[in-house]
Amino acid sequence: MKTINIYSGQYIYDALNKPDKICSCFNEAMCQGTTTAHIFDDEFIKQRAQSLNVDITFYQQITIKPLQQFIEEKYDAYHFYFGSDMFCQLNLLTLLAYLEPNKKCFWHMVDETTMQIKKVIKLKPIAYDQIYLRTFITPTKIDKRCPYHLRQAIINYRDFQKPNSPICRFMRKHHASYDLISKTCAHFAKQYGLGDQQITILFSQYIHEAA
Repeated sequence: MKTINIYSGQYIYDALNKPDKICSCFNEAMCQGTTTAHIFDDEFIKQRAQSLNVDITFYQQITIKPLQQFIEEKYDAYHFYFGSDMFCQLNLLTLLAYLEPNKKCFWHMVDETTMQIKKVIKLKPIAYDQIYLRTFITPTKIDKRCPYHLRQAIINYRDFQKPNSPICRFMRKHHASYDLISKTCAHFAKQYGLGDQQITILFSQYIHEAA
């Protein structure tokens, strides 16, 4: 059986990849910025590079190249090593949406603190491409077949960029802290999994301007 392991970002890849296996790595932050309906085509690459504030060449080198084996080849089974937070789940959704229907997919739930696998879940073959569209392109009611952790991620995604989200309220409360960005990342790591860049954008939009 031809299988591939896909890891959520370089950090998890470096910690868990197996040299004797076919491996890919998805270096993205789908929760930041906008995207397109057709995943990994030229317009997608252009839009995602713009959303992440990098040039297209850099995006292709950092995101597309490490994922080439996943994009270009077909496999009998796909093993995804991702966390359960919003950041990881939206990245996972993007990869699942790219695949043809009815592929065997397994989610290895990674504890990003210990780098241990909490459990392995065989994912149901549902219309992830439609969930992707309803999440990123034309937001509509969440599909009732959506797995629990992905459902929570979509709910959090629709909420976290609002000016009165829990993250923004936390930053307002602690805005005088010299290490506000890192403190906010740590406080919401389990639920949102956001990095410095995403928190800084929220700070610039809703906290700094209001100060």
